[in-house]
Amino acid sequence: MSGLMPLSAGSSLGPYEIVCPLGAGGMGEVYKARDVRLDRMVAIKVLPAHVISDPELKQRFEREARAISALQHPNICTLHDIGSENGIDYLVMEYLEGESLADRLAKGPLPLDQVLRYGAELADALDKAHRHGIVHRDLKPGNVVLTRSGAKLLDFGLAKPGLATRGVSRMAAAMTAATVSKPLTAEGSIVGTFQYMSPEQLQGAEADARSDVFSLGCVLYEMATGRRAFEGKSQISVMSAILEKEPAPISSLRPLTPAGFEHVVTTCLAKDAEDRWQSARDVQSALKFLAQPQSGSAVTAVAGRKLNLTWLATGAAMLALVAFATLYFAVRPSREQQVLRFNISAVGDAAFGAGMALSPDGKQVVLVSEKGREAELLVRSLDALQSRSLAGTKNGHMPFWSPDGRSIGFFAEGKLKKIELASGAVQSLADTNDARGGTWSEAGILYSPTPSAPLHFISGSGGSPVQVTELEGDKSISHRWPCFLPDGRHFLYASRGALEGPWTIFVGSMDHMKPVKVMNADSGAIFAVPGYLLFVHGTTLLAQSFNPKTLKLDGETMTVAEGLQPEGESGATGFINLTAAQNVLGFHASLNSHSQLQWFDRGGKLLSAASVDGNFANPALSPDGTRVAVDRFESANRSNTVWVLDFERGTFTLVSRGQGTTGNPVWSPDGKWLYYARSVGSNLNHFQLVRMAANGTGNEETMFAGDGGYFPSDVSRDGRFLLFVGLEQNRSAGGADVWTLPLAGEAKAMKFLDSAADESQAVFSPDGHWVAYTSDESGDTQVYVVSFPDKRVKFQLSIEGGAEPRWRNDGKEIYYLGNDLRLRSVAVHPGADPSPGRPQLLAEGWTAPVQRPGFGGGQGQFASQDGKKFLINARQKDTLKDATIVVNWEAALGKK
Repeated sequence: MSGLMPLSAGSSLGPYEIVCPLGAGGMGEVYKARDVRLDRMVAIKVLPAHVISDPELKQRFEREARAISALQHPNICTLHDIGSENGIDYLVMEYLEGESLADRLAKGPLPLDQVLRYGAELADALDKAHRHGIVHRDLKPGNVVLTRSGAKLLDFGLAKPGLATRGVSRMAAAMTAATVSKPLTAEGSIVGTFQYMSPEQLQGAEADARSDVFSLGCVLYEMATGRRAFEGKSQISVMSAILEKEPAPISSLRPLTPAGFEHVVTTCLAKDAEDRWQSARDVQSALKFLAQPQSGSAVTAVAGRKLNLTWLATGAAMLALVAFATLYFAVRPSREQQVLRFNISAVGDAAFGAGMALSPDGKQVVLVSEKGREAELLVRSLDALQSRSLAGTKNGHMPFWSPDGRSIGFFAEGKLKKIELASGAVQSLADTNDARGGTWSEAGILYSPTPSAPLHFISGSGGSPVQVTELEGDKSISHRWPCFLPDGRHFLYASRGALEGPWTIFVGSMDHMKPVKVMNADSGAIFAVPGYLLFVHGTTLLAQSFNPKTLKLDGETMTVAEGLQPEGESGATGFINLTAAQNVLGFHASLNSHSQLQWFDRGGKLLSAASVDGNFANPALSPDGTRVAVDRFESANRSNTVWVLDFERGTFTLVSRGQGTTGNPVWSPDGKWLYYARSVGSNLNHFQLVRMAANGTGNEETMFAGDGGYFPSDVSRDGRFLLFVGLEQNRSAGGADVWTLPLAGEAKAMKFLDSAADESQAVFSPDGHWVAYTSDESGDTQVYVVSFPDKRVKFQLSIEGGAEPRWRNDGKEIYYLGNDLRLRSVAVHPGADPSPGRPQLLAEGWTAPVQRPGFGGGQGQFASQDGKKFLINARQKDTLKDATIVVNWEAALGKK
C-alpha cells in the first residue's frame, strides 16, 4: 500500500478527478479517474511512499517512465503521464475495459484461435518494447488484459532500459501491477513472478529479450492448457521445475493441439536462452503462420533457424489433414464412421460474408470474403490448403452452384450473375435489388429479386425472368431463400405475412401447384440428402426427416449445432449461412452482432463507451452534442424504433411508437424535432416521412408520403430544407434518388439528384450551399459534393470508394468511411470554390469497428461538431472468421 489514506471519489490529483478504486497491492493503489482536460477516463496508480523517497531513484524513475511512455502500440497499455501532488506520486495510464487474462484462465483454457491471436499480439508488443531497449521482466496473465480490440500488455513494472544498464531499478519496480500477485511471488534481488520467470532470472543473471520470450512461452502454455507450465507446492519446488524439468506436453492435455504450436511453445521454454527463439518477432511470425491455414503451401524464408522447423511441423500436420480428406473422398465413409470437423479461416483482416455453398458433389465450397466494404467469392476444394479468388465477382454474395458443378450463380451490384469456373466468364442474367437468395436445377435458376417480391425463374443461359409464386397481400409480403428439391421441379421457400411471428416454410412447384405448408421456423430451410430439412429454431440448428415425394415431415427434430442465429435480431431476414451436399455440411456462426456506441478520437483511440450494448443503427448526434438519436431493434415486436440517448444521464427515451418499423432519425437544427421514416403497415418497400418531438411527447406529423420508400438524410442549419432519399416501390425499376422538402411555405418536395445511379447519404454543408452525398455512378460508391440548390458545381471527394460523409462544424473538413472502413478526412474551403484537398487517413492502421449496415442504410459513424472525436456504432461480436465443415454430419445427429 502507499502508506497514505485511500483517495475518495470526487477528490483530485492534478487535473485528474478520482471516480472509484480499482485495486490495491504491495506496489500501490489504482483508481479509475477522469482527465478533466481531455474528458477521458484514465487509470491512476498511486506509488508507495518507500520507493519514491530517494531523490536519485525518483530521478531515475522519471527517466525510465519517459522511455516506457514512448511505447505507442495497440497492444501495450499507454503510460500517459506522471505527477506529484501533496506528497503523492502517481502514474497516469490508459484505462482499459476488459478482463484480465488471469481471470479468463480461471474459467479454463482458451480456444486455439484465441491463443494464436492473443499470443501473436503479445509477441508483437514485446518486440516493440525490445526494439526500444526495454525488457518487460514480469510477463504473466495478471499483466495482460483482454479487451474488445485485443490483448493489452501492461505494467512494465519490472522493465528496465537495461539492455544498457545492469541490475534492477527499484524505482522502475514501482510500476508493477496494483493487484495482489498470484501465489508464489517474492520481492528482492530476484524480481518477477516465479511461475513465469526464466531460468537466468532465477539464477540472478542478466535478463534480456529472450527472458521475455520464456515468459511468453509460459503464458502460451497456460492459455492452451488451462494449467501453468511449472507448478509446485513451494517457491523452491517451482524454481526447481523451471531450472530442471520440462512441462507436460501440451498434446497430452489437449490432444488436438497442432504439432506446430507445440513446437513454438517448447522452443520458447528452452532452458538455455541460446536455444530459444531469439526475438519476440520470431514468435509472432510463427503464431501468425499457424493462424493462417491457407498459407501452408508455400514455405517463406524468415529470420531464425528454428522458424523453419515450425514450417516443417505445421506443413506435416496440414499434409496429414489433406491426406485424410483425400482418403475420405475416395472411399466415402459410412454413417457409422467417425465424424470429421474442421474450420476454414478467413485470411488476414478479411472476414466471411453472407452466403456459402457446397458443390453438388460435396468436394468444393464457395465462400464470400469481405474486407471493409468490398467482397469477392472464393472457391476452396476441401482437400486443398488454399482458396482461390474468382475474378469478376466483386461484391458478390449469396452464391449457389449449377447442378453440374461447372458454374456458380451469385448476386452483385444489382444483378443476378453467373461465373463459369473453367473459363472465368461472367454473365449478368437479370436485374435485382437487395436479393434474397437463389437455387439452380437442370431447368434453370429460381431466385428472390428483392426483399418484398415473389420468386422468379430464369434460364441458366439468360433470357426473360418469369414470376413463379404469388404474394397474398398482408398474408404473404415476402418469398425468400428458395431451395430446389432433388426432382428439380419442387422447391422450398420461406414466406412471411408480417414482421411479427416466425417464417413459414412452404413447398412450391414449377408446375404452379398450390403451395404446401411444411412448418414454421426462425429461418429459411434447406434440403439435405438422404432426406432432411435443416433449419434454425432460436440459435439451434435442427434437422428433421422429410420425404421429398410426399412433402411431409417425419419423426422428431434433432440437434445438429448450436449458435446459428439467423441474420437480424430474432431472424428478421430469415437468412442463415448454411449449406449441405452429399454427407457434408457447412455453416458459419451467428451473423447477429450487437453494437455499442463508442467515442474515438482522431487517432483511433477508444475514449469511452457512450451506451450499453444493443442492436443499434443510424446514430445521429443532436446539434448540441448532448444526445444521440438511434434506431434500436426491438425483439418483442421484431421491428425498429427510434430512441434518444442522453449522454449525461445515460437514459434512453422512446420517440417513435405504434405499429410498423421506424428509423433513420435526423435532428432539427434547434434539437426539438426528429424526422424519421415509418413503414406503411408491414410493407418494407413503403415508408413515409414523419416528424416527432424529440422528447417523445405529442403526436407524429406526416411530412411526405408516396408510393415508395422515403428516408430522411439531413436538415439544413437554417431549418429551411430537409434532404431525404427516395426509392421506387419496384426497386428493380430505378435507383435511389435524393429529394428536397421545403419545411416552410407551400412548396412541394422535388427530386434534387435524379439519375440511373443510386444517390444517398446526403448531408448539407454548415452554410447550406453544398451537399455531400454518395453515388455509384462510376461503378464504385464514391463521395461527391454538389452545389445547392443550383447543382452547377460538382466534384468527386473520395478516390478509392467512400460512404457516410460528415461536415465539420466550420465547413472546412469532410470526413467519410473508405471501403476499407478506415476514416478519412478531406480539407475543403467554404465559399464559391471549395477546392478539396487529397483524402488523408485520420489514423494509420485504424479500422473503424463499425456495425454492418442495418435498417435504412446503416450509418455507422458520426463526427462531433469540432471534429475532435467520432461516435462509432461499434460491433460487439467478432466478424465471421471461420467456416465450419462437418463431414459425415448425419452420424452426429442428436435428439433435441
